[in-house]
Amino acid sequence: MRTGGGMREGTMLSGEFVLHHPCGLRIARGMDEKQAASLCGSAPEEMGNGFVWRHLPQAPVDAGVLAAGLCFYRGDLVTVSLRVGNAKPDTDDWKSWTEAEERECVRRTGKWLRGLGYKPGNYRWCEICLGYDPRSGSGSAVVRFHQ
Repeated sequence: MRTGGGMREGTMLSGEFVLHHPCGLRIARGMDEKQAASLCGSAPEEMGNGFVWRHLPQAPVDAGVLAAGLCFYRGDLVTVSLRVGNAKPDTDDWKSWTEAEERECVRRTGKWLRGLGYKPGNYRWCEICLGYDPRSGSGSAVVRFHQ
């Protein structure tokens, strides 16, 4: 199934969380870090403890602009961070940040995920969380794969 901006999704009925990013990357449990490096060319952000983050190119979706980060542990995908930001380019910096807009970002992200068939909850294959963190001032969805 296709959605606006080139994002496609799998289905929860298959028992897996699957997203196809426009850079050609299939994001799913069991994904190897080498796939993200070769298809998206993102630089690794080494955490120094076996964890590595890779941030994908932003992609337009029906609700706004998707920012996605992938966290790998020793090469295996363990966490996906998703955030659907405002589509207006001049409103995606810290100068225009407001708590209200960040909470709206959480709402947009949740609506986008539910539109793909994924809602927050704990499933046998992963946990999907959605929320706003007042300490960091950011809101997003997080998918944590059960290993």
